[in-house]
Parts: sequence; C-alpha cells; structure tokens
Amino acid sequence: SKLGGCSRERHPVVVELYMDGRKLLDRAYAPTGIKKDMASYVFEEFLIEPGLHRVEAKLYRSGPGRPADFSLDHAMELKPGGIRVVRFDEKEGALLIE
Repeated sequence: SKLGGCSRERHPVVVELYMDGRKLLDRAYAPTGIKKDMASYVFEEFLIEPGLHRVEAKLYRSGPGRPADFSLDHAMELKPGGIRVVRFDEKEGALLIE
C-alpha cells in the first residue's frame, strides 16, 4: 500500500551534443507511454563537413541539476557521404558512436 501512490513517471532524457567544441544539440525528450514510464526516443540529423572531428555527447536521465549519467568523447574521421550514429546501448551502459 505504501508503493500504491508512487508514480512510475520517468524524468525526461536530456541530450547534449558537441562537435569540435560547438554545441549542436541541447534538448529534453519526454518519456513515452500512458504513465510516462517507457523509453524516450531521440532522432536528430546534422550535416557535417567531411574531415577529422571531435564529438562529445552527454546523456542525462536522473533529473535536473545532476551530472551526466553517460558521456562520450570521441575523435572520428567523417568521409564524404559518410553517416555516423551516436546511440545509447543499454547492455553496455554506454553511449557509442558507429
């Protein structure tokens, strides 16, 4: 009965994305589901010039004012016509770039 009044609602997931030190994204994504207790889905596209870049990504899911729960700092070379994806892998418990 104590847990009966406990909300299952999750905090929005906040994603920050930086490319070569320039902020490209800083946005909150609401959880899905009727009770707002399911996954948040993020899909954004950016056109990036080919070449060597440093990508930094931060994912916050513990609520405002807390440090990032997951982060990524990665140097990558993007070839003309290339596509890269930053994603969260639940099994690994990490942000990955592919």
